[in-house]
Amino acid sequence: MSELLTIREASGFLGVSEKTVRRKIRSGHLLSSVQDGKYLINKGNLEVVKNSVQDTRPVDSLVQAQLTVELRALKGILNGLTEENKRLQYEIKETRLQNRDLTAIVHDLAAKMTKLLPAPEEEKAKIELPEPAKENRAEGFWGKITAFLFDDKPVRA
Repeated sequence: MSELLTIREASGFLGVSEKTVRRKIRSGHLLSSVQDGKYLINKGNLEVVKNSVQDTRPVDSLVQAQLTVELRALKGILNGLTEENKRLQYEIKETRLQNRDLTAIVHDLAAKMTKLLPAPEEEKAKIELPEPAKENRAEGFWGKITAFLFDDKPVRA
């Protein structure tokens, strides 16, 4: 006859808590029998369960650890994006206020410029300034520039 183990002995054999052994018995993953009010588990059944526990448990804990790290990273990214969103919303609000202020200034300047611009009849009566007399032009650098501007002749170096 095969060896029968109590829940405590089975948990030690599997390397899990007694609560886990009870859950496996309740869920039907581990066969047991009851004698004198105590659960007894066949050691042969524990071998099968031990292999499945050893195969999945490290992977599960590794995956859980990886997911925990990724979750923390995502929370950090989310917090950063939330702060950036708040900053950009504030920036948009400030830009809109500045735009409104600048629009008011442009409208004020346009109104003032229309008052300062001459009427179309006044444009016809513009006075043209006479050209300076050639004899009054300065010699040297400024003379060359004046000649260039008023005589349309190329300046010689």
